[in-house]
Amino acid sequence: MAKEHKPALIFMYMQMPVMNGFNAINILKGDAETKDIGFSC
Repeated sequence: MAKEHKPALIFMYMQMPVMNGFNAINILKGDAETKDIGFSC
């Protein structure tokens, strides 16, 4: 979804059922298309 919409900022929960927010942020920051997106926890 982040690749499609290219938001400037994502509000992320740190405790999610499948993956924690830190892991999700690391995955997005590791991708060239989403690495510049800001995050707020």
